[in-house]
Order: sequence, then structure tokens, then C-alpha cells
Amino acid sequence: MKEIMYEKDLMALWFDSQDEIDYKNKAKLMDNLGSLEACFYAEKEALNNLLADSTAVKVISDWIKKRDRAYLEDRYGTLRDMGVSITYPERGDYPRKLLTVPSPPFLLYMRGTFRQSLNDVGCTIGMVGSRTPDTYGREIASYFAKELAGDGINIVSGLASGVDGISHRSALSAGGYTVGVLGCGINVVYPHSNIRLYEDMAVHGCIISEYGPDLVPQSWRFPARNRIISGLSDGVLCVQAKKRSGSLITTNFALEQNRQVYAVPARAFDLNYEGTNNLIKSGAFCATSPEDIINDLREMRGESLMYGEKKKRRKQSAPKKEVTAEEKKILSCLNLEPCYIDDVIAQTGYGITQTISSLYVMEEKGLVKQVKRGWYIVADFTRGVTYR
Repeated sequence: MKEIMYEKDLMALWFDSQDEIDYKNKAKLMDNLGSLEACFYAEKEALNNLLADSTAVKVISDWIKKRDRAYLEDRYGTLRDMGVSITYPERGDYPRKLLTVPSPPFLLYMRGTFRQSLNDVGCTIGMVGSRTPDTYGREIASYFAKELAGDGINIVSGLASGVDGISHRSALSAGGYTVGVLGCGINVVYPHSNIRLYEDMAVHGCIISEYGPDLVPQSWRFPARNRIISGLSDGVLCVQAKKRSGSLITTNFALEQNRQVYAVPARAFDLNYEGTNNLIKSGAFCATSPEDIINDLREMRGESLMYGEKKKRRKQSAPKKEVTAEEKKILSCLNLEPCYIDDVIAQTGYGITQTISSLYVMEEKGLVKQVKRGWYIVADFTRGVTYR
């Protein structure tokens, strides 16, 4: 059995080896010839007759040359040495959810561990948003990812900067499982600043790409990979998006694939959230807390919401952090928009020494967070946030 799968793996690597033959043409070959094996052994004339695209026809000879066993075994060995595995529809470990979406990838390269729970209904959320989120977007992405991952929900995102990276890191920090879908070669880290995150996910999560080693990032590949993010997910949560944000490409794929779309509301007229608010106006699920999403996923699984209610009651009955009258007054000045310490002093009437001392204690208690030197936001989401 292993020998048979090895032979098919080599065939799959061949099928994926010619980038000039696009998905549409490869789908046509598979539909007409019926199997990976039939495509591999097809004569040049048969391939030419099936491919209408002139660019594809020009590279048929080169594609056939790549059937060379030594070439394919060398390619396979390189992947193995990198710790990269492959999967494709004819293998049992190919993600079943992707088989139900339009234009599924023929071959996936993977580092890390692909969990069976990704195939289960109601267990996975895709998280997308701005690559340059503001403080509100960063805090919301981190909070939702931690809470969802802490409840056993798999987090899928694109391993890009901004909301993607925050979502992955937060899921890992909560002891959860997360999957990064790349828009470049499986061994290419983009942006490079995510190299540590990439390595952590290769150990504690999974990294997936439909592109083989060393393929450099190109702008058109990122929208294409978004169909995989939504395809692996039961729903997609949009945290922060402008009117024409690339994140909306993923939510559009989600709708086409009959996935739920969630959005976190933001203030009206904030252009950084115009796309997010428009999603809600168009019928997206308005998620004001992680529990909204968790309960919706439980309904997908056909589970009772009683567990969620019990968890909520346990959370409510947990010991509350004691807050002094002085701290309450400082908290009344803060929300998720950074407030400078001088403004806190002006609003509370406390002296600088008293304010600095209180803020230090409040940081230790997890009530406030200093996002940059001298700038503070409220940190305890469970207390709610009031905007002034």
C-alpha cells in the first residue's frame, strides 16, 4: 500500500510541476481522463487535444519530460528533507471540506500536523482583517482568537502581517490549534518578520500552500489562496476592513462556498471599518463577543447551547478583580482608543505621581494596557468599554 501511495505521490508532484498549465486546464484533463494516473500516462497528442489554451500547449513537451523518475524522486526527497508532506484528492488525508468548494487546489504542501477536526462541521473559524490594524482591531483580533482557540475552535488565517499574525499568535498563546495558508511557496516566509511565528506553527499547528518550494510571493496569488482559508473554515470572521479591503475577497469566497460570515461591529463613519460595517448591513452575523460565534458553531454541530450557558455562568461567577474608587475613575477615561497619560490626569484631576502609580498597579491587575509609552487602553474586555 505504501508503495502504491509513493507512486501516486510522484504522479501528483508531476501534475503540479508545470505552473503554466493553470487550474482550469488541469481540471479539464482530470475530468476527461478520469484520474491522476491516466493523466500521467496520457500521450502528448491526447494532452494537446484537451488543452485549448495556447500557453499550456506550448509547455506540454516540457511537462512530459518532467515525468522522469529521477527528477520526481529528487523533488520528493527535497520536500521530505524540508519536513514538507503533500496531499491531493486521491489521498485519504486531503481536507474533505475543500472537495466541496469550486476550484479546490489539486495538491497541497504541508508543514506541521493537519488535524482531523478541520474536517468536522462547526469546529473551524477563518480570521481576516487589515494588515495595518489600529489598536481596536489588534485588541479585538487577539481577544476573539484567544477565546475561540481556548474553546477548542481551530483558527485559520493567512500568516500575513496585521490581523493574520495576531490571530495565529493569540491562538497559540491560548494553547489552541491554528493553520496558516500561504500565498507563496511552502518554505517562503512572507513577511519575513513572521519567521518565528512560522516556525512555531510548523511545530504546534500547520502551514499549508498550494505552491511548491521557493515560489516567490506575487500579488495575484494572495486572493487565490483566500478561497482555501474560507474553504477550510465553517465561517469567516472579519475583524477590520476598509471599503475595498482584500479581506472582503475572503468573505466573498465564504459566501460562494456557503460558509457563515461574521463581522465585529465598529463605530459608524470610521473608514477603517467601512467594509466590516457594510458586511453587517448586508446580512453578516454581527458578533459582539466570541460566545456569539461559539454558540453559532455549536448549533452547526447540532449541540445544545446549555454547555455554553454553563460556561458563561462559570465565567460570571469567577472572582472579580477588585477595583478601587480611584481606579474606577481612571477606567472611566479609557476605552480601546489609546489615551495619553496627560489626558488621564486632566480628566481625573489626580497628580502625575498618583496617576502613574495607579496605572502601574492597574497594569499589574490586568485592568489597563500600555500600548506605547504613555498611552493606555482598557484591558479587561469582560467589564465592557464605554466610548466618550
